[in-house]
Amino acid sequence: MLPDKYYIKNLSSYFQKTNFLPKKSNICIIILNYNNKKCILQLAKYLDEVDCDVLIVDNNSNDNSYEELLNNYKDKFNLIQTNDNLGGAGGFGLGIQWVIERDYEYCFVSEEDALPLKGDEDIFQEMLKYRDKNKIIVAKFYDVGLNSFNLHYTIYPTYILKEAGTVNKDLFFRADDQEWGMRVRNVIKSKNLQIENYVVDRYYTHPLIKQGFGLFANYFSIRNVFIVYLKYPSKNFMFDYFINFTKYCSYSLFTKIFDNNNAPLKQFYYAFKDFLFNDLTKNKLRIEMFQKDKLEPKNYELETLSFDEFYDRFQKHKVITSSLKNKHFEKYNFSKKTYTGVISSKYNGVARIKSLWYKNIIFVEEVNFIDKKISFFKYKNKNIFKSRFSIIVSIAISVMIGLFFMPTIMFKKIKS
Repeated sequence: MLPDKYYIKNLSSYFQKTNFLPKKSNICIIILNYNNKKCILQLAKYLDEVDCDVLIVDNNSNDNSYEELLNNYKDKFNLIQTNDNLGGAGGFGLGIQWVIERDYEYCFVSEEDALPLKGDEDIFQEMLKYRDKNKIIVAKFYDVGLNSFNLHYTIYPTYILKEAGTVNKDLFFRADDQEWGMRVRNVIKSKNLQIENYVVDRYYTHPLIKQGFGLFANYFSIRNVFIVYLKYPSKNFMFDYFINFTKYCSYSLFTKIFDNNNAPLKQFYYAFKDFLFNDLTKNKLRIEMFQKDKLEPKNYELETLSFDEFYDRFQKHKVITSSLKNKHFEKYNFSKKTYTGVISSKYNGVARIKSLWYKNIIFVEEVNFIDKKISFFKYKNKNIFKSRFSIIVSIAISVMIGLFFMPTIMFKKIKS
């Protein structure tokens, strides 16, 4: 159901407002923005110093981002405001295709909340020095020391993108960068291109944990993960499918049993249904269905501490989620035991099925790697026996459902 090469039909039909300038360079930097005026204006200051073309795609923001950019950078940047929120997939897809159609030699992609670390504000100028038709240039993501996102601080030779196509807007967001990256890699492999990944010594940050209790993203996470797995199966495809099915299904059932909240289960049902029927046409309908869904604790007091203060206060707790196990925290020797409590990410995330096995929990709701601060709240699981029973039951039911659908998934895999 996902094509090997994808282009958006009638590209200009998705433009609401534009500000186009004459082409003056062989490279164009694309930055995607959605309702993040503070960050996009900060990046605009850095971009104002670069000697190349810039395109900022505003994904129909309602925070006056486009107007601010137009007022301040009308003679500097190409600007597009879309006529609807197209998601990360649609926004990047539109921008990359615009660059391809304008026949630039290089395409530099990133988004507004991927910000350079302090001291690395010259990241754009530094990366531009190394552009080469036989290289994909990447910066360093703070966690892993290289770029782990296909659409952050990466320079691609455009001749490769012409063969792979642009990002598939029908995925809306989540796993869209993974799917596009697979197409790019397949082009390089099939044409036997000798492309080097060149890592520039500049770091950027991107929020992995964002504050808020909305559940909107679950539908796209579940649907797109299965779709992309099916299109580009690993050697352990059935194992990956089964583990992910069990994880998402268990979380959805647990939330229904323990919290009496139907939202995650409803999203899981529609996501898996749309995956089974190869249906990517209902993005707008699903957004309308799920955008108000929440899973929020009844009583909580959000606190914010620096990394050092957080460690001093909770060093006897054990970190149990992978998103909090990265290089920024390597120097902090949190406990290996769970006697005093655990530290988990996102109360409303899949990690809660693991965290609510315990009584005393610190739920991290936001990690700010620029200012090195953590926002969190303390949670005492007063119904630990109920939560543990609910976890066991939800996992058991999910395993049975997953096994039931196994033949269907195998058939879809063979058919694809």
